[in-house]
Amino acid sequence: MPSTPPATDPTVEHLRKTATPLRIAQFVAPQIWADDFRIDPWMLDAEGHIMSAFKDPEPRFLKINSVPQSGKSSLVEVWSPTWVLGHWPDTRIGIIAYSDILAQKSSELVRDIFQTWGEELFGLSVDSKADAKGSWRLAGHRGGIHAVGIGSSISGIPMDMIVIGDILRDFEEASSKTLKDKHWESYQGAIRARQAKLYLLGATRFADDDLSGRLDAQAAAPDYEGERWETLSYPALAEPDDDEEDVDENWRDRLGRVRGEPLRWRFSKPDEEKPENWHKSSLYTLKRSTESEIVWSALYQQNPTSAQGSMFPRELWGEYDPDEMPYMEAVCRSWDLATKDGRGDWTVGYKAGRGADGFYYVLDLYRKRKASIEVKTDVKMYAETDGVECHILIEQERSGSGHTVVDVYKSEMPLFQVHASIPQGSKHDRAYGYSMLQQAGKILLPKGADWVPDFIDEHRKMMADGRSPKHDDQIDTGSYAINHLRGSGSITMTLPEMAYHPASGQMVMVG
Repeated sequence: MPSTPPATDPTVEHLRKTATPLRIAQFVAPQIWADDFRIDPWMLDAEGHIMSAFKDPEPRFLKINSVPQSGKSSLVEVWSPTWVLGHWPDTRIGIIAYSDILAQKSSELVRDIFQTWGEELFGLSVDSKADAKGSWRLAGHRGGIHAVGIGSSISGIPMDMIVIGDILRDFEEASSKTLKDKHWESYQGAIRARQAKLYLLGATRFADDDLSGRLDAQAAAPDYEGERWETLSYPALAEPDDDEEDVDENWRDRLGRVRGEPLRWRFSKPDEEKPENWHKSSLYTLKRSTESEIVWSALYQQNPTSAQGSMFPRELWGEYDPDEMPYMEAVCRSWDLATKDGRGDWTVGYKAGRGADGFYYVLDLYRKRKASIEVKTDVKMYAETDGVECHILIEQERSGSGHTVVDVYKSEMPLFQVHASIPQGSKHDRAYGYSMLQQAGKILLPKGADWVPDFIDEHRKMMADGRSPKHDDQIDTGSYAINHLRGSGSITMTLPEMAYHPASGQMVMVG
């Protein structure tokens, strides 16, 4: 990649105007739009990564996902190319959007900036013999911009930096598998074949299998050895990612936001005197007015769900009042015991009952990270609390130790009905019956329980197309519990014959 900047006026004022993409924007934007260019914290974070990625001598792949109308396209498609060409004028840049017209708008704006302020800012001008709005270069240099719609031919056109903007217009296009397949073929073919030193993708998410989603899915394949994309995601309201460990009340996102705090963006004016009033942000108004959870999750949280939908739609969970439950014909608690002591996976104990009314009630949920010995103590304690009528299910791992673990619990809890939950088929296979009951409104959750929101969120991330959240222990234990209840009759209590032992003063098993 070219690395020799042009001769420029090395004054402090000049450096202030040209040092970064957003400083250029601060100088140029008011003269274009007669308005100040607002720089939000997320833009500063993204800008730093863009600059670092461009200067890296190794090839880099960077994705930036943010809410609509946040300034993402301007930063990625206008100010960053302007900064690059201003300091490295031999850089050949490709801009790709959903249509030739849209891509050429960004190219035209960068060209006009150089035609008007190029000499003042960088000592550069546009070559009058190559100045079309969709394809132009700088005078005396090989650098410039070639802008096309996704799928248009770029064969034979060398590119050092490729900027991919929004390539889906709306949810209607996002629902077209044919169109998304064409985008993927274009990227894997002509776009990736350019062998650019920097690939920069800036787009709002519409679907889980859009270009951004497919790049992530490709990288997740066990045998994949290709490029690795770095993803910068700036959701409207801060929330932890699926793979973030040990999330607690002190959690902060990459911008320092607490859970639920809105993004500072062009339509949200923070209360400078009372920072705690961030909850009055217009993003909260927008969230309340967005009827579709799918739209909000995709466009504003940058977390689209599968086109095929969740196996456990958020809106189809039922609800019950714990003070007004029917008689339980059968009750069980299903355990998934974490294999790591206090780290990584969660230990989950999912208690459910089948009511006399034909509905299934999720009665309680244990979900903690603890050492094995502490977990064993808790399993025994909960068994005492749940009572002997509550069947205990413990997942039997496929490894040899799985049998040993279940046998230990059986031997140490002789008064209780302990069963091994033996995995059959895939997690999705096991969850199928559970999912069908939930979608029929037959599974009810307790009103007001503090664990319910996270419980619902984990379940909604299990998709019908086969994808699961990183942590799916609540789903797995729920599958075992509900399937056990579906196949059980009314409650039976199998108690061993007991007798009093004078020496110990305790009741012991006979025989």
